[in-house]
Amino acid sequence: MNLYKNLIFCYILVGLVPYLNAADKIHPQTLYIASLNIISLGLIIYKGGVRQTISSLLKSISYKPSIYYLLFIFFSIISVFQSVNIIQSLISLSELFIMFLAFIILIFLLSKIENLKKFFFQSIIFLTSIELLATFYPYLKDIYDYGNANYRALKYRGFTGSINIVCFLLLIKLPFLYYFSIKFKRYQWVYILLSTLSIYTIMTILLTRSAIIALVLVTLFLLIMFFYNYFINRKTNYYKPKRILFAIAFPLLFNLFINNIIPPPYDLGLDKTVSSSVKDRLGTINLDEYSTNSRFRYWSGAIQSIIKNPLTGIGVGNWQLESIEYDRLAMGNYVVPYHAHNDFLEISAESGLQAGIFYYLTILFAVFFLLKKIINSLKKKEPVEYDLILMTALLVYVFDSMINFPYGRPLQQVTILFLLAYFVNLYKI
Repeated sequence: MNLYKNLIFCYILVGLVPYLNAADKIHPQTLYIASLNIISLGLIIYKGGVRQTISSLLKSISYKPSIYYLLFIFFSIISVFQSVNIIQSLISLSELFIMFLAFIILIFLLSKIENLKKFFFQSIIFLTSIELLATFYPYLKDIYDYGNANYRALKYRGFTGSINIVCFLLLIKLPFLYYFSIKFKRYQWVYILLSTLSIYTIMTILLTRSAIIALVLVTLFLLIMFFYNYFINRKTNYYKPKRILFAIAFPLLFNLFINNIIPPPYDLGLDKTVSSSVKDRLGTINLDEYSTNSRFRYWSGAIQSIIKNPLTGIGVGNWQLESIEYDRLAMGNYVVPYHAHNDFLEISAESGLQAGIFYYLTILFAVFFLLKKIINSLKKKEPVEYDLILMTALLVYVFDSMINFPYGRPLQQVTILFLLAYFVNLYKI
């Protein structure tokens, strides 16, 4: 049992892998996961034997999310015949196989955990704590050493490769923290503290606009749904209005108050264009702003590419080359749009619409399954609880994938695969 738990933690802690002098952290992380796959398979075979291991892994592949992921890889293989850079396609395919094998192994490992919900709960708390520590340590150290922090500095990205990544990693876990704050009276203050610090990280330290918007939407949505639980069963000890407001509304309102009343501790110097409050930061969103405008360009280029090659794509892993054709007039300083900032469009452009659909079905199958269960509960006027929380976490990833590129980040891929492997073992579907 401890062996399986340790292996799972080795996977979900992939973010701790250092750069090892690589230009991008994705390369040592991918190598780490590939090595961990081999080690895991060796230990599983050693403990259970070859025949039993093969049987268990085949069972893991038989679940629908695994089948959809396998079909996604199949169409990605076909796209290689359209590839301009076959070597790059083969590299990308090897990365897909590494992630697929990790997914299958995670399904198997989680199936061996006796109290699965408790283990998952502990994992969420552990990961959130580590991610917050990795961000807060350099942030507080700068304030202690210099009297102020650096505005959206890369050093605050923790062990991720980007400040956007750490924002959405925390945001995926936030629904679970809200749920724990309501359901578990013991250590409730710990869960509320983690929620409050997670929101502070997103709204004050990193100020990622898309994550702030998603944060508000998630909080309001869960607030409404938990009040619904109270109104259909007022005798419940969990969904009392005061408890709901303290567990969900308080962390957000407290951070909004702090952010707008107390100036964030940034030394902005003479740069008056920098927005250090949530209100000012969200006010920078407009179609002419560089980040927004560039995303529209990238999406437009990807859509044009899909229209040209809707079924075969341009070859898996080749978007970084194809994108130059569509963005060459807007490019400067040899900066190439490496990603389309929309995983569905990028995957569909590279490997065809079928590949994009099957990749998203890996996730959306779970979302639709949970949504169906929630609708059935609503029809029966029953409380909606764990299904709602898990669906919300999955939708956070989907939202992120519509404007960023978590598909290209091993840490985020392992996170979503861990959630899906948990879903598979929880519902056996």
